[in-house]
Amino acid sequence: MPTVAESGFPGFAADSGLAIVAPRGLPADARARLHEALGEAMAAPEVRSKLIASGLEPAYEPANAVLSRIEDELPRMRAIAQRANIRAE
Repeated sequence: MPTVAESGFPGFAADSGLAIVAPRGLPADARARLHEALGEAMAAPEVRSKLIASGLEPAYEPANAVLSRIEDELPRMRAIAQRANIRAE
């Protein structure tokens, strides 16, 4: 099986990650509480050790950083999918 670069996509790089999302329109105070609770949980040694034991690399980014990364990656991923004729079913 050819690599991604050998398949015509030089310079391709992709990260994987998990995100917890909330409904659009979530009140700002609820969003702030969720942000704080998630940050605390991800900093807790017992949570970090369980994630590491599961093969994950624990990291926490605030919602605006995740959204910015998605907005940066989406056009590139869309172009790759179109070029490779990948379609959602």
